[in-house]
Amino acid sequence: MLILAVLLLLPFLNIGMASSVLTTISIPEFIQSFIESDVSLSLLFTAATLFLTALLIKWLYAFHYFTLEGCSFREARRKSKELGKKRRFRDFLWLLFVQLVFALFYLLFVFVAVALAALAGKWFAGVFVLRWLSATFVWTVLVFSLILVAALAMPVSYGCISVLYYRRKEERGEAVIHSQAPQYIQNEKQARLLHRCFVAAGWLVTAGSLALGFFLCSGRLNPQIEYVRTMEITAHRGASAFYPENTMAAFRGAKELGADWIELDVQQSKDGQILVIHDTNLLRTTGVDANTWEMTYEEIAKLDAGSFFDEAYAKERIPLLSEAARFARENRIRLNIELKPTGYEKDFEQAVVDVIHQEGIQDTCVVTSQTYEVLERVKTYDNSITTVYVMSLAYGDINQLAAADHFSVEAMNATESLVDRVHHAGKQLYVWTVNTKESIDRMIERNVDNIITDDIELAKKCVYESRYSNFLAEYIKLFD
Repeated sequence: MLILAVLLLLPFLNIGMASSVLTTISIPEFIQSFIESDVSLSLLFTAATLFLTALLIKWLYAFHYFTLEGCSFREARRKSKELGKKRRFRDFLWLLFVQLVFALFYLLFVFVAVALAALAGKWFAGVFVLRWLSATFVWTVLVFSLILVAALAMPVSYGCISVLYYRRKEERGEAVIHSQAPQYIQNEKQARLLHRCFVAAGWLVTAGSLALGFFLCSGRLNPQIEYVRTMEITAHRGASAFYPENTMAAFRGAKELGADWIELDVQQSKDGQILVIHDTNLLRTTGVDANTWEMTYEEIAKLDAGSFFDEAYAKERIPLLSEAARFARENRIRLNIELKPTGYEKDFEQAVVDVIHQEGIQDTCVVTSQTYEVLERVKTYDNSITTVYVMSLAYGDINQLAAADHFSVEAMNATESLVDRVHHAGKQLYVWTVNTKESIDRMIERNVDNIITDDIELAKKCVYESRYSNFLAEYIKLFD
């Protein structure tokens, strides 16, 4: 219970660490959406969060009673509640203030380092050795200041709690009990060994810093290469939040909103045409209870594929892949073509590949599927076409799947480990379907390659904000 309490106190003791932990183990998006959709559940969730916060603040001094006075955790909690009575909010504000000062202290370091980097780049532009040494110094200061802040944030916060603990004990007239730690005496041999370790570490850090500075200045290394990896936005079934899905209206909307890609689904009609539609049954989007393989495209083309979304789109029809491909080519937007086999097709993959070649989009599209054998057949017809294997959950060594050039997973399962494994294999990771700012930011933090979303504007805004700081840019301009 003590360990659990200490872990739950993290948000109050180390904001930087806590934000990373909470982002990593956040509530699954579908649960979060379910809670947010119900006012009573949202209020209950908020109340539970506030209750937990209040409870943890009451336990603020439990660790000290447990450690210094040898109390049981239950007794330590009771004494902590009594000690902080009538002062809890004030003590909580002190903790926040200490962390704010720490954060400002680190920001000061960063801004000084940025200023030095900008000025050094300007002053020593023509002298490689000086530019090399200045870059080494700036990067070393940045890295070590970050390490220092990360290492000291927790001890400083506990130091603040200790100060408050002793002050509250003094105010209540309670005796302060100090536990006696065994005295550590360092002998001469240990001292020499420690000195040698420090010297070796110093030489290693110096050599590593100089090597890093050299590679940076010579252009052989980009320290942010992983973080500036191109992150693209895919419009899920077109701009389906504002237009009827998988229609030309949705595709035009995606282009207008600035999507990099359009994701669409294709199936085969009774007469072998490749049409754009997600469901195998036409009922949801057209009101006709029939399957795609039971009707010719001539019959399907007469159906109303827009009124289910809004009567204003009553004239929208189910398009052919060739129409969507032509639109994409003319408007310089790429296609994510997901093949959805029904079991009633004939040469399905070959027909899709033929359309891709006929419309000349083989270099500006990817072919995706949840059925791995579909990708194998696509590669048989044209090995140069980029393929993406769509999975709800990735397990095992997926990089051994030779017919998959890249992978696409449900966003909740896009772990940092999976992203790293895919990237180390030289492949990309697409995630779907990401529609909230929290989940989009989480995917950006994990450095996925392609975000498939219904909300194109939100995704583009989040990516832009994560990659560019107007404030920092204006700050650097001061030194030009």
